[in-house]
Amino acid sequence: MIRKGITGSLAINFFLAVVLKISMKHIWGIIQFLQIVTHMPLLLPILPANYQVVVKIIYDVANLKIIPKEYIYAALKWIKNNLDISIVPTDEENFFINNMGNIIICLGIALMLLIFVIFIRYLAFKFKK
Repeated sequence: MIRKGITGSLAINFFLAVVLKISMKHIWGIIQFLQIVTHMPLLLPILPANYQVVVKIIYDVANLKIIPKEYIYAALKWIKNNLDISIVPTDEENFFINNMGNIIICLGIALMLLIFVIFIRYLAFKFKK
């Protein structure tokens, strides 16, 4: 009786090992890749300059830093000088200036959505049955 239990246990164990090895192969590969990627800063690899430029661009786009801070600062400085508005901040390290690019992008997207909604409502009113 013990022999049948051991034989059955070994057969089930072998079957599960084969099935899980096939199905978990991709998962283990992903985990190993993530381990390598997370340890890259510790290894300090020498990366090509073009790769570093591309990664910096992707990082900036992911953080919505599409409009450079220098351009925003120059535009605000021009507004303050030419229009005599004293409430415009001119400190380069100001939180408002650092996030003005994000605000402009969000307002642009909101404006496009508003125009799209107005256009759809116009079409719905025009072609109403």
